[in-house]
Amino acid sequence: MNLYEFQLPDKSNNGLLDYRAAREEFVHCAADMAGGSSYRGQISGHWIDETDALVSEPMHVLHVSCDDKTASELRALFFDLFPDQKALFCAVIGEAQVFAREKAAA
Repeated sequence: MNLYEFQLPDKSNNGLLDYRAAREEFVHCAADMAGGSSYRGQISGHWIDETDALVSEPMHVLHVSCDDKTASELRALFFDLFPDQKALFCAVIGEAQVFAREKAAA
């Protein structure tokens, strides 16, 4: 299992559509598909638009620990939920493990 970082947009590329509901759906699906996620906060993302202007926009960082198949499914989900996005930043941070609490001795 790996730890993936997904950067989710705050608004559509034209700035008119708030993507809060889409982000909440992505988080819900990550919980359903991978068992959970961690919200790491808001950052500034930058990209070049069709006029070669530098655009800065708020992005929301989500960490998800999952297998490669689930990460692929989440990447596909991203493009369904955020249809105007031309790219997704998804980093593979490294190996991740989840440790369950051991039962206490009686």
